[in-house]
Amino acid sequence: QVGLHEIRKRLGSRRLGRRGSREIGTLSIATSESPPWDQVHALHRLGWTGSEVGVGHLDSGVDGDHPALRGRVASYLYFDHQGIANPARQCSDDGWHGTHTAGILCGSFVTAGGFTGVAPDARLHVASVIESGQVLARILGGLDWICDQPVRVLAMTFGVVGGTPLFGPLIDAARARGILPVASVGNDGAGRCRSPGDYPGVLSVGAVDPQGCVARFSGSSKLDEAHICHKPDLLAPGVDVLSAAADGGLSPQSGTSMACAFVAGVAALLFHACPDAAPEDVEEALTVTALPLPEERRHRCSYGMVQPLSALERLCSDDRPRPACRVASHAAFYRDRRLLEQCMAAEKNQLIEAAMVLSHANDTGSGYT
Repeated sequence: QVGLHEIRKRLGSRRLGRRGSREIGTLSIATSESPPWDQVHALHRLGWTGSEVGVGHLDSGVDGDHPALRGRVASYLYFDHQGIANPARQCSDDGWHGTHTAGILCGSFVTAGGFTGVAPDARLHVASVIESGQVLARILGGLDWICDQPVRVLAMTFGVVGGTPLFGPLIDAARARGILPVASVGNDGAGRCRSPGDYPGVLSVGAVDPQGCVARFSGSSKLDEAHICHKPDLLAPGVDVLSAAADGGLSPQSGTSMACAFVAGVAALLFHACPDAAPEDVEEALTVTALPLPEERRHRCSYGMVQPLSALERLCSDDRPRPACRVASHAAFYRDRRLLEQCMAAEKNQLIEAAMVLSHANDTGSGYT
């Protein structure tokens, strides 16, 4: 724990807030308006590193032997091309994507030119569910498994083309178990979103470049013709983000998956600071304190750029209102309400069977975002 005297020495005069019995150092508004990565590093100096916070990670897997990720993976499960769990499969990455997003979440690479992830002391629970095979069935299997893991945050760094309500019941189950679901909105540009980043009850994330401008590829959607943005909820760094590469080194990559991993890492820091917080508490702190886009760009994001320091201060405030619980499935969101009702009433095995049928019939596109 970083002492208050040292915090003040490094970061200037500060005040203290309280949540329960634990003191929280909070920073001035000048520091809170720094770039998101600088704010994350300030939280590290305050002592919040995501220590022992479990983070679920649904992606292509992870290279657990990568120097930046060694010792970070608490559990791993591979789902084969039919969506069946294979516990004999060793921790690995079918490509590079999962290793890169995992590095943003909790990596640490201390050699020259290295980097530190957002929550370097968090614990990863990894399900390998993309890029090939019956991806919908694989994702459903991964979601079901994650619900039984000791995680507070779920990073879904992938996107399925076209709106599907299939994930709703299991994402709702995750929320009921105290897990905050975070998803990438997709890389298809303005006016397009991928699932589950288009779900009302999922914290959806788009990408910005180092100058804070919304990336051209970052997806978005509007509720109506009034230019009111529905998704994404937040924006985060997602262009040329340095992280772990498949060859054991580092590489910069771009995508809303990178931005999703950043926000999931920030959520892990907040859970570290306030272990008694509910998912709705952390979600509310992140969205309410986000830096809005200029008026002419607000059709690209609902709330704005994530502000980790302000979110911490908001979360630790004693006088903030208690947010209402959000659910992943909202009937008005889907055009065919009958399909939604059938999905919500279905058992897990029925959902997986339906996913396999849909995958065969439609060749459902999904994968890296």
